Amino acid sequence: MMTTALIHYAILAPLIWLGTVSSLDDWRFGKIYRQRIVFGLAVGAAWYASLAALHAGFLGDGPAFAGLLGRAALTGLAALAIAFGMWWADVWSGGDAKLYAVFALLLPLPMYERFPSPLAAALVLLINSYAVAFIVISADFLVRFARRAAAAAKAWPQAEADARAGRRQEIRDYLRANAPTWIKGFFGFWLAMILMRLARTHTQAGLEGVVHWDDTTAFLVLFLAFRPLHRLFQRRVVFVLVGAGLAAYLIYLFRSDPGGRAFAEAAAVGYWSLGLMAFRQVYSYWCSLVEVREVPLAELKAHTLVARTVVEEMAEAGKLSSEEKRQIGVEGLTEEFAIRIREHYASLGRERIKIDSTIPFAPFLFAGLVATTLLRDVMIRLNG
Repeated sequence: MMTTALIHYAILAPLIWLGTVSSLDDWRFGKIYRQRIVFGLAVGAAWYASLAALHAGFLGDGPAFAGLLGRAALTGLAALAIAFGMWWADVWSGGDAKLYAVFALLLPLPMYERFPSPLAAALVLLINSYAVAFIVISADFLVRFARRAAAAAKAWPQAEADARAGRRQEIRDYLRANAPTWIKGFFGFWLAMILMRLARTHTQAGLEGVVHWDDTTAFLVLFLAFRPLHRLFQRRVVFVLVGAGLAAYLIYLFRSDPGGRAFAEAAAVGYWSLGLMAFRQVYSYWCSLVEVREVPLAELKAHTLVARTVVEEMAEAGKLSSEEKRQIGVEGLTEEFAIRIREHYASLGRERIKIDSTIPFAPFLFAGLVATTLLRDVMIRLNG
């Protein structure tokens, strides 16, 4: 039995190679090469064929192996659906989506028995990948913020009085402009998490056979859907409905539960909403520090990611239609768009342009694969 398990886990050797080279490619060149993905699929096909022959010919447990193989195939389909959704929503590049699907399909077979369903296996890999990303981004943000804060504190005593007053005014203006949107978002996501908890409570028996839907999964889903939901919560009518619904629910809990336990639990969900808002601000600020940089205009070419401000400027100048704006996503510019932007900037006499330095996600996917293999569960679990 131990020998069979070791044989099943031998697939980790080519997976580690695939994860390592893909991470290096993504880090150095900003892309995951198609040849790596094809290699992973070829190794997987050969591996499963060899295991089928081993189980049917020597171990004599072909039906049991077929069941595991079926779960692996269903996990692959679930991962493909998730990957397509992430690519379609412009969250991942095509390479990231393909690498995630290959990792989910080629987990060691005994691991598929650990999860309640094929969807759960794919979700655990996704959650662990993002958990690693959250940890790395937060740590890097703290280091960068500490350095900037130390430099600002050192320069503050030598700054002119007018410069200090101007800086204070900038902070006040920033808070005055953004605080209303933060408040609306906080209450909106608070109600969203409460509704997700209620839905989980009433469907737990059915969901448990598919996926362990807890606050960890809810947090990730809301983070990925943050931008459209946050825009929705800014609408006045939506904010009024959110406020009324949240107040009515909290009043109902307060009056129906004399002990106050249910009310306290619902109120505590607000901490997760606050955490979501705070991390999203950290993430946005971090992206502004590490993503945008200026390069010579001549370096702008196909597949380059230009800063969003460039796209907006082109649209305002009538050089891009609304439909063309939507076509510029994580895959970068087409050759036609690159030429059009170069010509427009050259006509304005500009020699440099702001582009986005893509955040390599392959290392996070690889780390998520390692965490999933070692822990066989999510590496961070919130309450619930």
